[in-house]
Amino acid sequence: MIPEKYSVTDELTHSPEVRLANEPSGNPTFPSTSKLDPLKKKTNVFGYELILDLSGCDLAVMSSKKKLSQYVDELCKLIKMKKFGKVQLPYFGLDKPFTKGYSLLQFIETSSITGHFSEYWRKSYINIFSCQKYDHKLAEKFTKEFFKAESIKSTFLTR
Repeated sequence: MIPEKYSVTDELTHSPEVRLANEPSGNPTFPSTSKLDPLKKKTNVFGYELILDLSGCDLAVMSSKKKLSQYVDELCKLIKMKKFGKVQLPYFGLDKPFTKGYSLLQFIETSSITGHFSEYWRKSYINIFSCQKYDHKLAEKFTKEFFKAESIKSTFLTR
């Protein structure tokens, strides 16, 4: 519940913006939402993110530092991304069999590629985020084939 000294500026848009009850709606600190069109699509795009959950991956691929580096190199070439620095590939989580494995981080000039690999479950979790457009279907297909995954769940977001 909003305290009495505040009032919602526009109930139709369910905007979280509030203003003091005595303030005019045009106050620059608390802009009026009456000019917003709730049906207008957002046109500003910050980036594109592909989220991949792979199951039944080839253990020899997902547990090899050399293969994971090769994956990053080939993926970047395929989707035309320029690497920024070297790929980071720590191997950790050794206390429990289901947590051990590699994680990867490759900065790209337009954002990053990350991955987490569970040898115990033979699962790979990969995110490709970029402010630059890329062929996410091609990246998905390549990734599934590279890891020889039995199945893949893919989610693509425009952010």
